[in-house]
Amino acid sequence: GFTGNANRCVDLCKNDIIKLLCDDDLIHPDFLINTVPLVDDRTLVVVDVAKFEIGKEPAAMKQRVESVESERRKGGYGADMWYLKYTPSSIPSATLLTKTLFREMGGFDKNTITSDWDFFIECALYRDIVHVKTPLCFVGVWPGSLTEEMLVKPFFYPTQGLYTKIRVYRTKRLQPAQRRSLLFQILKGYFMQSLRPVKQPHKKAYRAGYSDYSKRFWSLLLGGKENFGPRPN
Repeated sequence: GFTGNANRCVDLCKNDIIKLLCDDDLIHPDFLINTVPLVDDRTLVVVDVAKFEIGKEPAAMKQRVESVESERRKGGYGADMWYLKYTPSSIPSATLLTKTLFREMGGFDKNTITSDWDFFIECALYRDIVHVKTPLCFVGVWPGSLTEEMLVKPFFYPTQGLYTKIRVYRTKRLQPAQRRSLLFQILKGYFMQSLRPVKQPHKKAYRAGYSDYSKRFWSLLLGGKENFGPRPN
């Protein structure tokens, strides 16, 4: 699977600076020259992304990028971390890091559907993030992709974010006020998702999607530590 493959690729790398690239994404020719100087063993570099249609190379790929604007975020919990502009863009193709950092963070977690996003949130908690405010990664979109599935199937329920948020909720790093704030956010999300099948009671797909989502939600929220992988130091 995706997670095991990515972890294996990093294990096989002989050098310390790691750049993973998914097969449906492109990186700008000037990606490395602008990001490598920002990398160290305590810093994950995340660049802005832009979407492109598979088969049509983005025009921006042919434009030189001689310098970029960047911003550093110190590690630690902040409620805004879920809403930062670059948070949804933290895919492997848009990040750069060292093998040391990857190993210290435990690599990608096979227990979560979106192991790349979970890894990014872990880094935001325990390491620094440098955000490069220039699109240097281009995410491919094609018919049948997950992105399209979420758009064309209104009964799609986003279970992939539950694991990460509940995992963060359980960490000892959070202050009581932070834990309450995050729990409210988690329960609010569940409530909003619960309204969807009520509005479409005659559609079986909504009920089935919500049933799977609800089981996943309560299993993670009320389950034991065995639901989660080891935490980094």
